[in-house]
Amino acid sequence: MSEPRQTTWVAGEITGLDDERSIREGETAVERYHNSRDEARAQIMPMARGLLAAKRKYPATQEFGNWLDTSRYARLEKDDRAALIKIGEHEEFALKFIRTTSLISPETIWDAIKERLPTSDDPNSTSNPPPAPEPLVSTGESAPPSAPPPATQQRQQLPPGVEPAVLYGPGSFSRHYAEATGQTPARAIERLRVEAARRLLSESRLPVKRIAQRCGFGSEETMRRSFLRLLATTPRDYRARFST
Repeated sequence: MSEPRQTTWVAGEITGLDDERSIREGETAVERYHNSRDEARAQIMPMARGLLAAKRKYPATQEFGNWLDTSRYARLEKDDRAALIKIGEHEEFALKFIRTTSLISPETIWDAIKERLPTSDDPNSTSNPPPAPEPLVSTGESAPPSAPPPATQQRQQLPPGVEPAVLYGPGSFSRHYAEATGQTPARAIERLRVEAARRLLSESRLPVKRIAQRCGFGSEETMRRSFLRLLATTPRDYRARFST
């Protein structure tokens, strides 16, 4: 009786097969990711219209709050709900923007839209034009001795390619940040806080309330909502699963 045949695997072949499989799975994930982003973006205007309609139907604050408590809109963050109402109020302009953006967060989308809104409801309005930007080259005029250095001099004092944040207003900074990263500064800070809290939950025995305060959430409930939104779990459940 012959011995069972031995199969020899070469390490490089195994690695190559794993890489091919990972590449295929990754490409499938990319397709699903983009499809889900497109689907999420397609829901912005229906959500905005619905929430705006609810505001009309329940104009009293208490009445609207009672409705909201039983609505699926309660699953959204307060800032996202406020943004959806504003988007609904500027539907025509918002529709044009949403067709061309890759953003999916209502708050981020509204931050970008409001920076682009015309000075009146008429998109072609030319009244109250925005002030002309400060020239990037010297005009030859000297500033008064007591005046701070002009923005162009501040810019020149920085290393090449560094854009001083002080030249942006809060709204302008948020828009530039969102366009560059796909999220608002507030959402970026929230992610950093969640990441710090994750480490403390898994590596320390600090109380959850203390971790929430240390990571800047302000309260345990605020941290819980952030964990649910970003990780689909609560801080306590996360600690139970990953605590060392």
